[in-house]
Amino acid sequence: MTFLLANSFSLPGPVAGDAAANSVAAAAPAAISTPLPDLTTSLGQTLGGLLVVIAALFACLWIIKRLSSPRRGAGLMRVLGATALGPRERIVMVEAGNKVLMLGVTANNISALHVFTHDELVLPSPDRASATNDATVASFASRLRQALKGTP
Repeated sequence: MTFLLANSFSLPGPVAGDAAANSVAAAAPAAISTPLPDLTTSLGQTLGGLLVVIAALFACLWIIKRLSSPRRGAGLMRVLGATALGPRERIVMVEAGNKVLMLGVTANNISALHVFTHDELVLPSPDRASATNDATVASFASRLRQALKGTP
C-alpha cells in the first residue's frame, strides 16, 4: 500500500535522485528545436545558384552571337557598307572582285543600282575625315564661346 501511495503522489518533473528522468528531460528540448541552417551555407548556395544562372545567360548570348554573325565567304565578296532607307529597304555597297556594286535591297527584290570600278570609287580617307571633324569641333567651340559671352 505504501508503494501505491508513493507512486500516485509523485511530483510533475524529475526528482533529484532519478538519473533516467534527468537524461530524458535534458534531451527533450534538443529534440523539439531543429537547428537552423548556417548563414554562410545558405548564402553560398544562393550565390552558387546565381552564378549558374548568369553563366547560362552568357552561354545563350554567345550561342546567339555565333549563330547570327554573317558567314565569311571565300574572300570573293565583301560588304563595304549599308544604309537603311526604310524598315525593309536598304542600299548596300558590295565589293566583288575588282568591281563595287551598289544594290537596292527590299523584302522581295535585290536590284543592281550602279556598278563601279575601283578607279571610279572614291572612298574617304581617315585623315580627311578627322580633319573635317576637327574643323567642326573648333567651329562649334567658337560659336559656343560667342553665345556664352552674349556676342552674336
